[in-house]
Amino acid sequence: MRAVMTGNDQEMKARALWQYGEPVHAIIYFAPETRAATDALGLKGGWMSYFGCRAAPLGAATAPVVTALFYNFYPQMVARAIPDAWGYATPAGLLEARLAAVDGAMRRVLGDGVVSSVSVVRASELAAAAVGGCDMAGRAMGAANQAVARSDEPHLRL
Repeated sequence: MRAVMTGNDQEMKARALWQYGEPVHAIIYFAPETRAATDALGLKGGWMSYFGCRAAPLGAATAPVVTALFYNFYPQMVARAIPDAWGYATPAGLLEARLAAVDGAMRRVLGDGVVSSVSVVRASELAAAAVGGCDMAGRAMGAANQAVARSDEPHLRL
């Protein structure tokens, strides 16, 4: 017999998932390696780096599309970064840059031993199963990121 999760159980599990998953996710946008990688591509400033890397899974989306998806940001802030970011780097180039930045940041912070550990392999398997089982209807960014090619490296699949 399958146990039924109460709302409180679901909330606790969701909070734990966020607590442990968000630091991995935040590396993409806030590690100094990301800014260095996007600066090397010619992007100007932290916000162009942030919006370019975050929107890259969408392809060369327009500022109104990115603004709609990142609705909590001031629209002119997005418009200063997008579509200018696509003039310096393609979305595919930004996806490559952010993956290389994540690799460098995780190795710097965790060390090669942790990055290649059995725990990280298992965490990447669990994360892939969780994301693969998600219905992305109405979740454009989730669908776009779900469609990005997966790395062979477990720490980069996280």
